[in-house]
Amino acid sequence: MEPTRLWALWTAYAGDGDDSREEWSTLIGRWSEPHRRYHTLAHLLFMLELLDAQDAEPATMLAAWYHDAVYDPASSNNEDDSARLAEQSLPRLGLAGMADRVGDLVRMTADHQHPDGDDQAALLLAADLAILGQPPALYLRYVEGVRAEYAHVGDHDFRAGRSAVLRGLLDRERLFEHPAFTDLEATARANLQAELTIYDSSPPGR
Repeated sequence: MEPTRLWALWTAYAGDGDDSREEWSTLIGRWSEPHRRYHTLAHLLFMLELLDAQDAEPATMLAAWYHDAVYDPASSNNEDDSARLAEQSLPRLGLAGMADRVGDLVRMTADHQHPDGDDQAALLLAADLAILGQPPALYLRYVEGVRAEYAHVGDHDFRAGRSAVLRGLLDRERLFEHPAFTDLEATARANLQAELTIYDSSPPGR
């Protein structure tokens, strides 16, 4: 991990005052929680670099910082809790004018749906899903990380839940609605289908 790069990608949008430094430390701590295996600082930096390469707007960059800041695999409210954290924290950094927009963007990561014409939302959601379109070896590491985060779920239930997620993604007309990421579509679909085939061929069990 490159803390210097992460710091640069924070201070460019949140400043480097005392309140910003305190919030930085809090966020780094959250993204470093021991139960995380995929939703880690590596995932955060990967997203931030993709967004930075596309000259994402400040609110979009901040939404990446907060989008999984609250992450409990046993909770169904992570996105809303993360959005609330952003909405409460950003005014303390002098960024009250962006708080609502950042919160809205974070909430969109719950179902990866966005309003028509919202280019920045499409960019954020595409960056969040970009791991799906990486080479198979990297995709496998992502899958292993997700499974480790759900270690509290038995194999049978995990296969059922994960299969439903994969089918939902494959049923979409497009996984990546931002033009900068359309070249990932074919690889992502191949990865998703390969993973789904494994679960479909697995023997029933507990």
